[in-house]
Amino acid sequence: MSISVTPLTYPLSTAQTEVWLAQQHYPDSRAYTTIGQYTVIEGAVDPALFEAALRQVINEVDSLRLHFVQTDEGIQQYVGSPAWSLSRVDLSAEADSQAAAQAWIRADYERPLNILQGPLFHYALLQTASDQTLWYQRYHSIVMDGVGMHLIAQRIAHVYSAMCKGDKPVPYPFMSVSQLLEKDAQYRNSAQWARDETYWLKRCANWPEPMIQASQLASPAHHQLRHVPDLAQSDSQRIDTFEFSAIELVQLVIAAMAAYLHRLTGAQDVLLGVPVAACSSMDRCVPGRVSNVLPIRLTVRPSTTLSSLKDQVAQKIHQGLRHQRYPIDALRQILRLAPTQRLFGSLLDVGMVDNHLLFGSYPSTSYLLATGSIESLLVVAHVQPDSPMLRFALDVDRAFDTANEFTQSQHGFLAFLKELHAEPNQSVSDVDWLNAAQQQRLLVEWNTTAQPVPDGTPHELFEKQVERTPDATALVCVDQTLSYAELNAQANRLAHRLIRLGVVAETPVAVLMQRSPERVVTALAILKAGGVYMPLNEQWPDSRLHTLLSETRAPIVLTDRPLQGRCDAFSAHVIAVDADASLVQEPSDNPMVACSPEQLAYLMYTSGSTGQPKGVGIVHRTVRYMALDRRLSAVRDRVLLHSSHAFDVSAYELWTPLLCGGQAVIVPPGELDVHVLQETIRAHQVGALWLSAGLFQVMAEGDLSYLRSVRQLTVGGDIVSAAAAQRVLEHCPTLRFINGYGPTETTIATCHLIEAPCQAQASMPIGTPLDNATAYVLDACLRPAPV
Repeated sequence: MSISVTPLTYPLSTAQTEVWLAQQHYPDSRAYTTIGQYTVIEGAVDPALFEAALRQVINEVDSLRLHFVQTDEGIQQYVGSPAWSLSRVDLSAEADSQAAAQAWIRADYERPLNILQGPLFHYALLQTASDQTLWYQRYHSIVMDGVGMHLIAQRIAHVYSAMCKGDKPVPYPFMSVSQLLEKDAQYRNSAQWARDETYWLKRCANWPEPMIQASQLASPAHHQLRHVPDLAQSDSQRIDTFEFSAIELVQLVIAAMAAYLHRLTGAQDVLLGVPVAACSSMDRCVPGRVSNVLPIRLTVRPSTTLSSLKDQVAQKIHQGLRHQRYPIDALRQILRLAPTQRLFGSLLDVGMVDNHLLFGSYPSTSYLLATGSIESLLVVAHVQPDSPMLRFALDVDRAFDTANEFTQSQHGFLAFLKELHAEPNQSVSDVDWLNAAQQQRLLVEWNTTAQPVPDGTPHELFEKQVERTPDATALVCVDQTLSYAELNAQANRLAHRLIRLGVVAETPVAVLMQRSPERVVTALAILKAGGVYMPLNEQWPDSRLHTLLSETRAPIVLTDRPLQGRCDAFSAHVIAVDADASLVQEPSDNPMVACSPEQLAYLMYTSGSTGQPKGVGIVHRTVRYMALDRRLSAVRDRVLLHSSHAFDVSAYELWTPLLCGGQAVIVPPGELDVHVLQETIRAHQVGALWLSAGLFQVMAEGDLSYLRSVRQLTVGGDIVSAAAAQRVLEHCPTLRFINGYGPTETTIATCHLIEAPCQAQASMPIGTPLDNATAYVLDACLRPAPV
């Protein structure tokens, strides 16, 4: 008769509980739950003997025989006898056996491991040639960590080698699970726990928000392993020999990574998680889930030297190792962090791989596989019999969009690693870390924007358009229209008056006017006279207007009847353009004033970042390039003119239609009312308009039928709402939606075309430089920053 024996169950350790909770949060993901490696053995392994070695080691290691069950007391574990088999795969006949092996490993590594079903490990032998075998091992993180996997690899190599000689391997007395859990419980109830907790609470006080890359914000469920480096790629990622102990090697790598992340992100507080074995020595470690993570905060400035950064790392690691057993999960709880809050931006896992293992008489090389954590950056240290060698490995899918960016990142990190070793006294900012391909891409390829545009200043190009289409409508405002010829004639009369009043090249002429056709006339007239158009916002207080006129010494102010009264106190000569009947007596022909493309066209005042008015001068060439940019001027037949003329976007609204034969549709003067704006768009069938980000968000709400005629909508001036953009594009799927960006100093610098279907995202890209413009992203040292 059979006797049923109820197994003795144990609670999870602190480290195991962290893994269990992670899998409950992301049940369909292998993120945080899978570790593995494959070992290339240069010889034909005996599969039966190898399986026998595996079975002996599995019997020696309690962690590999764990089963997990749900009980009334929660998740529990017990040591049993899991049913498993060694997968044997012969790929030697494949045309590319290495690629086939990588594909097989990738497919198996993607499969989730179920904690409650088991087994929680998988072994396979892949025959890639008559004289080469790949041993693949994979574990659920609840039963194994990197140190444990390292110990198992060593033990299996030892047992298999003994069996090959016909010897009986001596059993190895690994610590049992019960002993491991007992030590964990003793620690939790000890005075050392309290001391460690006090240390970490003090260390993590005022902890800054970690710098996180945008690609890390997605759920780990969407970050599956896409890239396993093949043997040739992996073998080529090496650097010169470093003669250091393991702890010194870890410190070197952390310092190099901190310097690299500082230059990559600009963060001066670099927050890294560093896995530790949580045992005093390798001899006392046991295969299982016993590792922990030390949160390390490093202060990095551009002037920080590499050697001082390494010293800072050594100090932080030395202090942290005294308290390394305090669980990171317990620290998160006592700090009351939300599930989405992080203690560090990246987990820097420095894995030591023993590459002098012999399987019988055959040498081997091991390669760690990605952990699955979206926080992880993996640096692998290969240990050779005669010299150490480093290989840098990252999971491409989590941190980079392409294999090319992955390779470039390797180059950047290795540059810091080599410089730290070779020139430790140089500052972080002095390291030249971009390779030739990156510099070519950033400085040349992305700035190849040259496009042919007609010669001439904006008003000269307007005059050529007048010759081509004199009777075409140039301006519309309510029921008032002006043809190109009429607009040109009025501008010429005012220009001749300005010339007679002493306006010469780059004379500033102030303009305080409401939206109207006359305001367009003044802009053209000032440029035709060779002067500089200087718009004043009617919303500004008189004190500010006086300050600007005094600073620029503008001799003339052009205004209109509604605002003429505000100009009485100005010392400059004032002309009310719409009230001066004598202007009709001035000549209507084009003034013959020579004008250089590098001459100032307009002067605008912005508060900038200081809150104090700051004048910005823009030359004719810049206005011409912006107005004729292929993306911005793709729709130019009827362009809405509604912005304050003291806002740089008004240059687009004015010059794009007038230089391209279109119409400027002027919104009636007065407060900018949303309903008036919408009715103007409807009544005049506006085809293109530019909205500030705030105004766009308001106008994206409610009925969008007013956009029926609009074929191009440009939004800018601030962060554009992705949700509002999505709503508009769902309603108007054929709309050209452009995110435009640029400070007043450049009017518009970059733009990005967004087309339907538009997916909601954290932020909208600002795009690429306009035609005939260049744009660079610089770091704090004013050096090119990488992607």
